[in-house]
Amino acid sequence: KQWYQRRVRGVKHVFTPEQLVNREKCSRIMDLTEGQYSRQFVGIETDCACFTCTRHTRAYVNHLFNTKEMLGPTLVSLHNLHHVRKLVESVRGVLKGGTDLLEWGMQ
Repeated sequence: KQWYQRRVRGVKHVFTPEQLVNREKCSRIMDLTEGQYSRQFVGIETDCACFTCTRHTRAYVNHLFNTKEMLGPTLVSLHNLHHVRKLVESVRGVLKGGTDLLEWGMQ
C-alpha cells in the first residue's frame, strides 16, 4: 500500500511540450487528482495525439486516481512518455541539422 501511494504521487503530474523545453512554463503542472478535473470531459491536452488524450478524458483519469486504480498512473505515464519521445526526436533533429543545443534551447 505504501509503494502504491508513493507511485501515485510520483506519476499524477502531467507534462506538456512547453514544460519540457521552456523552464519558465514549468509551474503549470496538472495534478489530475484535483476536483476541478472531475467534470472536464476532454483529453488531458486537446491537441495531443497520444493514446491517453485520444481515448480518455480528464474526468475519467481523475476518477481513476481518486479510486486508486492503477490504470490512472499508467495512462498519465503513457501521456508523459509521448511528450518525452517528441522532445528527444526534436533534439535528434537539431543535432543532425548541426544547430547548437544551447541556441535551440533559448528559442
